[in-house]
Amino acid sequence: MGLEESSEPPKKSSKLFANISKRKPSFPVDEAIKNKIKSQWSVLDKKWAPQKKFYSLFPFEVEDTKFWDVPPKLDPPVAQTIKRTTLPLEDSTGLKDAMDRKAEGALRKTYLAAAAGFKPAIAAASVARSLKVWILQLEKALKKGVPRENLLADLPMVISASDFLTEAALSSVDILAKTTAFATSARRALWLKPWVADIASKNRLLNLPFEGEKLFGSQLELLVEKKSDDKVRSLPQDKRPYKRPSFRGFRTSYKYRQDWRSGKTSGDRNYTQSRGRPSRGRGRPYFNQKPFSA
Repeated sequence: MGLEESSEPPKKSSKLFANISKRKPSFPVDEAIKNKIKSQWSVLDKKWAPQKKFYSLFPFEVEDTKFWDVPPKLDPPVAQTIKRTTLPLEDSTGLKDAMDRKAEGALRKTYLAAAAGFKPAIAAASVARSLKVWILQLEKALKKGVPRENLLADLPMVISASDFLTEAALSSVDILAKTTAFATSARRALWLKPWVADIASKNRLLNLPFEGEKLFGSQLELLVEKKSDDKVRSLPQDKRPYKRPSFRGFRTSYKYRQDWRSGKTSGDRNYTQSRGRPSRGRGRPYFNQKPFSA
């Protein structure tokens, strides 16, 4: 089957534990497959658009696929909690932050790409089952002594089924690679949200080619090396806009002010009219007093 297995004999010192150290068989990953994955990772924001060949290879009735072909809509009660509008919103316009909208869009694309993978998977399962039936029939025919010419006539059908399974598997690789690309884009938007920078700079990092292993990769490291002078390399940040702290001075209640202006306290005690210039809240008011007796 093409599985890789180590053919080197075990060393003398490890004969007792040969079964433990023996390498397990594994499937090889061809360079063409790796390049296929990397091509989908090179442009993260590119929309998943199946070719005509995809629809011809995997035809399905619309009624059978309509429940997964469209991403689920946001429920109106939840949409109303995000943004108060006359009509409930069903897309990402209700989200205020640009990175939140980017993450929402990437997650919708992730759903569409993953849902497209149902078609080759279901089709491959059907063909694989049929292929097994055909092979069992050929086995019975061989045991019964069916003429060789009749057996050769059925071989093209088996070969076609094998070719179809190969095409379905390669289509699944494309879909899975694109799905991981969209998921990476959503994660990037999540981590770029708290970064204090302009939207253009965030979008630049958001659309960097994905290389695997790290979320942003080597191109981010090059950008940081150019912009950062510190020993600890970090992304440059804009200065946060200064917000003047809100301060409310001491204010008396409206009822107290009304009582003071009318010359009454809250206990309905009468104050005499102040003589001279009335007080405006500065200093101590002067109240009329009786003259000293001689």
